[in-house]
Amino acid sequence: MHSLVSKVSQYIQSNHLFQMEDKIILACSGGSDSMALLHVLHSLNYKLIIAHANFTLRGTESVREEEFVKVSAAKLNLPYYSKRFDTQSYAMEHGISIEMAARDLRYDWFQALSQETQATKIATAHHLKDSAETTILNIIKGTGLRGMRGIPAVNGNIVRPFSEISKGEIENYLNNHSIQFCIDSSNLENDYLRNKIRNQIRPIVEEINPNFQAGFRDFQKRNRDIQDLVDCFIKEHFETDLKTSNAISIDALAKYSFAEYILFELLRPFGFNASCIADVFKSIDGQSGKQFFSDTHVLIRDRAYFLIQEKTDDQHSMSIQIDKDEIGCEISIGSRSLRFSFCDEMGQASAHIAYMDCDKIAWPLRLRKIQPGDVFQPFGMEGKSKKIQDYCTDNKYTLFEKRNLWVMEDSKAKICWLVGKRLDHRLRIDSETKHILRVELVDAID
Repeated sequence: MHSLVSKVSQYIQSNHLFQMEDKIILACSGGSDSMALLHVLHSLNYKLIIAHANFTLRGTESVREEEFVKVSAAKLNLPYYSKRFDTQSYAMEHGISIEMAARDLRYDWFQALSQETQATKIATAHHLKDSAETTILNIIKGTGLRGMRGIPAVNGNIVRPFSEISKGEIENYLNNHSIQFCIDSSNLENDYLRNKIRNQIRPIVEEINPNFQAGFRDFQKRNRDIQDLVDCFIKEHFETDLKTSNAISIDALAKYSFAEYILFELLRPFGFNASCIADVFKSIDGQSGKQFFSDTHVLIRDRAYFLIQEKTDDQHSMSIQIDKDEIGCEISIGSRSLRFSFCDEMGQASAHIAYMDCDKIAWPLRLRKIQPGDVFQPFGMEGKSKKIQDYCTDNKYTLFEKRNLWVMEDSKAKICWLVGKRLDHRLRIDSETKHILRVELVDAID
């Protein structure tokens, strides 16, 4: 067995990349790296499906590569799939670079193809030099520790058997086995940042340090170990609050000199970029109420916590009307619902179950989000009104809790119930009550 084949086989097994029974989609461009991986995995008798993405960026050269991979798959009697993409249009439509567009298109297709073919793994031919280039690229862009690890060998169902293989080892294998491959002419151009790193920066680095690749392999491993330590620390000290209540304790953060980096690791999965996270960190000593936004989430600096929530449509103008003849229905409000019914006797009331004197209501009822200036008379406060905002402050509701509060009011704009919190005293059941309305707040899944 060739030394490269033996090395890759051992790497696959020791890192549990895949098993002999796995069906593997092999991303094959027709270039030297993917053709080497094709022949290595084929010689190891893995079950391969060849997938070629044609990004239609280089005219006849792209067509030639597509045909070359098709013929190569046929020679080895392997199933072959290809797809052509209008990469230029996709990049313009989504406002992203050609490189990013090609990446999105191919990985989305690979995942769809894995579903279609019932493949369990997707293999790409990224090797040690590719990983080094990615690290250099991330450093230029201003990466965190995670970006210093290079290209991971495993990312979900995507695996990279060449992760610790050098470019020289690949070239020797191709030469020794007379394996043909295509040359992508665009790799020789410096239009893209990665190509500039590959063609200009990396050669200088390797001239200064001929053992750069071996050193980088060790550097990469150390960074992965350090990141694992960071992940363990965050899981132990912060993950519970974040998972159960979408909260990050400001006091807990402030204990550590590396609090900003902890915050970076905690907020990165929610789409917050480094600049925004730096601003969040600066707000630790600031006043509560400040808000920060990613594309998908909003963060609020509350009293003792940073609170995170998914963005939702503005519902302040939303209202739901309930007519008297509709009682018996169930109304959804966000992730919960309200159940309305008439009853003869009052049962056990609670924050989530309200009993109201039906004859004191000016129908129809209306459900809406709280608004500035809303006033009600909390149950038990005879003749005393209170602003809902003040009631929330007194009860130490977080800003997110305030934003998600609903009120039920009647046609005279009299608030009957701060939903799930407190009944209005004017709707209470008394000795004169003849008809009772029962409203229960329940989880929508009930």
